[in-house]
Amino acid sequence: MPSPPAAPSRLLQELARHQRAAPLARKLLVGRTVGAGRELLRALARNGVPWTGFDVTTLRPLALELALPALAAEGLAVQDEFQEEARLDEAMDGAADTAAGAAFAPLLAGPGFRRGVRGAVSALELAGVTADRLARVPLPDPARRDFLVEVLRRFQRSVAGSGRVGLAEVLRRAALALEEGAPLRWDRILLLPGLPLRGASGRLVQLLVERGAEPLATDPVEGLTPPDAVLWRGHSEPAPFSGLHRPPEGPPAEDPPRPSEGTTPAWADLPLFAEVPEARPPDEGTGLDLFHAGGVEEELLEVVRRILKEGLAWHDVEVVTPDPAAYGAALQGLAERLGVPVTFAVGLPVERTVPGRAVAAYLSWLREDFPASVLHGLLARGELRAPRPWGDVPGDAMGRALRRLRIGWGRGRYLPALDRAVLRARGLAEDAEPGPAKDRAERSLRTHLAVRAITHRILDTTPETVRTVGDAAPRVPPGDLARGIRTLLGLLRLDGEVDETARDRLLRILDRAEASLHRPVPLAVAVATLEDHLAIRVPAPRAEGRAPWVSDAGSLHLSDLEHGGLSGRPRTFLVGLDAGRFPGTVSQDPFLLDRERRAVSAALPTSGDRMEEARFDFAALLAR
Repeated sequence: MPSPPAAPSRLLQELARHQRAAPLARKLLVGRTVGAGRELLRALARNGVPWTGFDVTTLRPLALELALPALAAEGLAVQDEFQEEARLDEAMDGAADTAAGAAFAPLLAGPGFRRGVRGAVSALELAGVTADRLARVPLPDPARRDFLVEVLRRFQRSVAGSGRVGLAEVLRRAALALEEGAPLRWDRILLLPGLPLRGASGRLVQLLVERGAEPLATDPVEGLTPPDAVLWRGHSEPAPFSGLHRPPEGPPAEDPPRPSEGTTPAWADLPLFAEVPEARPPDEGTGLDLFHAGGVEEELLEVVRRILKEGLAWHDVEVVTPDPAAYGAALQGLAERLGVPVTFAVGLPVERTVPGRAVAAYLSWLREDFPASVLHGLLARGELRAPRPWGDVPGDAMGRALRRLRIGWGRGRYLPALDRAVLRARGLAEDAEPGPAKDRAERSLRTHLAVRAITHRILDTTPETVRTVGDAAPRVPPGDLARGIRTLLGLLRLDGEVDETARDRLLRILDRAEASLHRPVPLAVAVATLEDHLAIRVPAPRAEGRAPWVSDAGSLHLSDLEHGGLSGRPRTFLVGLDAGRFPGTVSQDPFLLDRERRAVSAALPTSGDRMEEARFDFAALLAR
């Protein structure tokens, strides 16, 4: 059945106009994410317009290309996120040894405090705030300001002496290159809506516009003012849903009169269990239809039912949700049962894969003093495979063998208990007469040898992180923990290409962590650091790059609010708009509060700014 016709968005019309005007010209499309630009070009091709000559990029790689000549001339390289984190940890520990940071030293043992300081320093860097400038700002809490000044000063000094530069310096040098007239190798530079206009990133965008880059017009949003810190150019002609946020015309409606005391309100006569009416068809000319469901899976089942009822192909439909983790997991399970092909713009949580569950279990094992129940779970589910020659021993048998040892907790209890079990099983196998009893004894010996091989290999690459008594909390480099995770990933039984993709991506992250994160930190901080870096999203098998990923022909497509509406598909279902998920909450930075951010620099976004931008992004999604 042919796909139903759908009018392309204004954004796609703008891209088509540029392509027809200069089909062979080199055109650069700059967006917040590479995946969003690629999705637009894919939608352009679906509408019969080739995308010859287009390159897609974001501000970071564009800034690096512009700044690279100057950086190379000075022999400077760009630090990655792991190197930046290592230097920030060093700066925090150094600041804690000074008078300004002594009061905060105990808090550095917690991962949350370190995470908050990292966020504050990164925001200050991108806003162009130096340590000396921050020190001159009168903040309500001088002690916290002085500690942050010391951390920022030490961090900037460490980066300056390392022969490397961070993202903020790359953006600054790229802007300087544009001011000095650096040549641009593209005939046209097109800027997608939503690019930032604050701080170092905003300066780069403004200079690109001055050098001839064109912000693309998109479907306008009526009734809301575009945020000042976001690049936006609304088309002169409104789209069907541009006016959803426009205030209603005429005088405001009056509230209904409240019943007087002693009278019965009108709703009291309604039945307790009223029949829910069937979903009505869309109003003619609007294409807007509302329905509700009892839960996540019921809501997705209703989406599938409507797709089948309308006779749509899967690639005609996009599902957009504010909670891609919950709805992605539910849709994956539903799709597997129904045989529906699905792609995910922001992927699935890595915990949905065997490698992701194993990593979470390993870090929990370390944090909780090596409980045997964690290792038993991995064995009993068949997710661990013993090395040769015991690779054929079933996982459930290994799980039962480990549970019978009653190890409980503690790193030092595993190998002695397993050695005793192996010795006992070997004696029984040697003493048994040929027959079923000997076969059982030999199987038991092989099972215990397999469990011992797995446990010994994991413990051999796990640093000494046993809990100690008193204040001597263990300190360990996160990179050392990465070696243990690498060993665990090599012992897993993988189930398909998605698991292989997850393992490969996790291994690449572990490589960088092992190479960069050498500074000993409290065990809880080391574990939380790796958890943050390994909390990735898993795309379709072998998909390259970072989220978001593009849709696929013949597949239903799920995306989030930030990337929704770009695929150009004729039907869009917006699900998960219950009060618990939408519009969500935006909290203040715990280390640099909103009023303090306003005092330090106008380039620092506040929680109100982020909420305003999120609201406008949702209105823009509806408009397109």
